Parts: sequence; C-alpha cells; structure tokens
Amino acid sequence: FITGNDEVENNSGQDDVDGGTTILYSTVYDLSSFDNVLLTYWRWYTNNLGNNPGNDIWQVQVSNGNNNSWIDLENTNQSNPAWERVRFILGQYIELTETMQFRYIASDLSNPGDGGSGGSLIEAALDDFSIGAIAFDVINGDINLDGEVNILDVVTLVNVALGFETSELADLNQDGEVNVIDVVILVNLILE
Repeated sequence: FITGNDEVENNSGQDDVDGGTTILYSTVYDLSSFDNVLLTYWRWYTNNLGNNPGNDIWQVQVSNGNNNSWIDLENTNQSNPAWERVRFILGQYIELTETMQFRYIASDLSNPGDGGSGGSLIEAALDDFSIGAIAFDVINGDINLDGEVNILDVVTLVNVALGFETSELADLNQDGEVNVIDVVILVNLILE
C-alpha cells in the first residue's frame, strides 16, 4: 500500500497526504488462541520536505476490540525515506483477543490559527504485513527472534541503532534508546 504514486512533473506535492490523515485498516484477526504473536511489516515514511518538515506523525496502532480503544505501537515524526522492517511482540502491548485489528496512519495536520503548520510533503508505504505465532519464550538478547543469542542478533541490533530496522527487543537496558550500550550488553550476553 502507498499513500500516492502519481508522478507530476515539477510538483512533488501533487500526490502526497494533504491537510488531514490517510488511514489504512487491516482486517480483523482472531488471535485469542495464541499465547503470543509477532507482528512484522516493512514501512517507508517521509515527512522531511515542504513548509513544515519533520513535524507530522506516522502512527501504527492495534486494538483488541475492547472499548474500541487503540494502542500505539509506533508514534513517530522520524522521517526515513527507505524501507524499514518493523517488528512487535503483541503480547507486550495488548491482550490478544478474537477481534484484533491494526491501523496505519500518515498525517499532514495543520493547527487552527497557526500559519506555519501543515504544508509538509507526507508519503508513506506499507508492505509484507505478517502475523506469526511465537512458539517459544523470548530469550533476552534474541533480537532477531530465531531462538538463539548470537552474532546475527548483533547485526540486527546495529541495524536498529543505525535506523535501518526497528525492534522493541533491541533496547536491552530499557532506557528508551538503542545505542552502543545495548550492543555492549548483547556482546556480554553472547560471551557469557
């Protein structure tokens, strides 16, 4: 899925998200019989051009159908005009039910009375959405979820730190950042 793909000569803002939100809803999934599942998708998002660069938001949310409430999995204004793989272990965010649904939101919002807001060039794309059952306990340091803690996890962690991938498992010290400290912790886990 892509927010726009029309090539208009000399007008890059012709086919982007303008003055509102574009929302993509998934179908409803019954995940109630699983202890835990892994949500994976690839995304491409940019908001860094136009009159208000870097201020609009990309959101990914999940709902389990209870009270029609949505929980953020992603809520960022970080532009990355490249394909990025994103993964979440859903049970860490929400109770799994028979009415699970996801939504992806790209916004170009303006604030009333604020002449400087809005006017960003917003483009987003989504591909390879998948939900998979996790048949094993998540091992601390197993960033790539292959059931082992090894050098492949270091590679994945470095990719997350550099912004090429996203994984909530990469923040090993739970300080809200993925950085060299997390790499050191992971290397120590492997060496021990």
